[in-house]
Amino acid sequence: IGGDDALAFLVTKGLDGEDRVVRLSEFHLLSISKNSTSEKEIGLMTSYSWMGGKVNSSIIMGMNLDPIKNLLLSEGLRNMTSEEENPAETLKVDANE
Repeated sequence: IGGDDALAFLVTKGLDGEDRVVRLSEFHLLSISKNSTSEKEIGLMTSYSWMGGKVNSSIIMGMNLDPIKNLLLSEGLRNMTSEEENPAETLKVDANE
């Protein structure tokens, strides 16, 4: 993420071994701390939106973070279903570039 245009990209390796690059319009990432216990779960929520051009991070904690996990998983599953109907365009990238 970065540059003058605050663009973000996800880079993965395809089944054919080629690198794939997908430009992101937004993403949300929840990291759970190893120090979480059964009484208190601690996480770091990181979000990016191209419209705002910013990355925001917040420490979150609660008895459990299941509502947030469920929300992120349901959003991901919904997006996977819509991508099957209208696949996202990916770019092949030469690893030497």
